[in-house]
Order: sequence, then structure tokens, then C-alpha cells
Amino acid sequence: MSLAVTTEVIGLKELLKEINKVDRVARRAITKEVQPLGRQFAEAIASQMPAVVMHRGYKYKWRQRSKRGYRDLLPIAPGEDLARAKIKISTRGARKRNQTMGAQYETLSVFAVHFQHPFLNVIEFAGKGKMSRTREGWGRVSMNFMNLLDRDYGDAGRLIWDTIDRHPDVVEAMQDGIKDTLLAALEKMGWDTNYWKRNL
Repeated sequence: MSLAVTTEVIGLKELLKEINKVDRVARRAITKEVQPLGRQFAEAIASQMPAVVMHRGYKYKWRQRSKRGYRDLLPIAPGEDLARAKIKISTRGARKRNQTMGAQYETLSVFAVHFQHPFLNVIEFAGKGKMSRTREGWGRVSMNFMNLLDRDYGDAGRLIWDTIDRHPDVVEAMQDGIKDTLLAALEKMGWDTNYWKRNL
């Protein structure tokens, strides 16, 4: 017998939180069910991106240190598949320190597509943040690298965001897919989906 739940929850974060309260298995299933949408989105966007401009240094190993150990950013091969992505769902509220200031949520993002090719993220974001390295020679090398990226792809958005901005239809298709996935999950749970069909 399905559990019928009526709720006046407004907003996607609240909806997912309500699902989690009622049926955690169904909530976790949603995360799995939207993963193909993330892959399709990544493939559609990657197919429209300019090819990675290859430079001689890209054949050498470049490793990044993290809490989990090391991961390789380079080498990268010409024509390498860039369409690796995963959808992550976040319904976390604001941190306690911000809740005291009246904040409910720090971000409105619920579904986030994470492109997982490490060097693709380097191309997209290198030089966009604060630089504080002081090792001798680091500034010159890093500036040369960022100048190459700006020359090859432009100084904003570079690959991912520029391509996304030029293909709103791909974004809309993913949003429609997420909406359909959520409505199907609600129907499986026995919820009345009429309200959500109007408001999602």
C-alpha cells in the first residue's frame, strides 16, 4: 500500500527534504535516476566545445595533491573524452553562523552537474581566483600558462560555461528530464503530483 502524503512545501530543496523524511530509499533512488541526465548533458556540451588546443607541456605528468591523496591532471591525449560528469544533489541549509543573520540557504542550487575531467576544470578556472604563490619563478610560469589559455579559449568561461551559454536548449532538456524524474518518483510514492506539475 502506497503512503499518501499531502504537503504545501514550496521549492525544490523543501520537496527533496520532505521526500527524505517520508522515504529515504526513494530519495536516494532519485540521485541514481538523474545520473544518466548528467552524462547526456555532459556529452551534449562536450560535443559542442572547441577541441583542446594541445601544447608540448600537456604530455608531461602533472599531479594535484588533495586530502584523498593525489590525482593526475596531466597528461592529456588529443581527442580525449571530456564528457565525464556526475550530478550531485544538495539540500543543505545555511551554516549556523549565517543562520544567526537570517539566512535560510547559502545557495539556491539543488542539482549540480560536476564535470569530472580534471584538466577540463583547470582550463575553465585557472587564474580566476586569488593567487598567493611566492615560489621563485612560479608567477612567470603560471602567467604564461594562463596567457595561453586566454589566447586559445578567451578570458571568460573558456570552454564549459561559454558552450553552455550558447546552448540553452541543452540546459532546458536536462531541466525537463529532472522534472520528469521527480514527478515519476512522486507518483511511485503515491503523492498527488498535480501541484508539482504546475510548480516544478
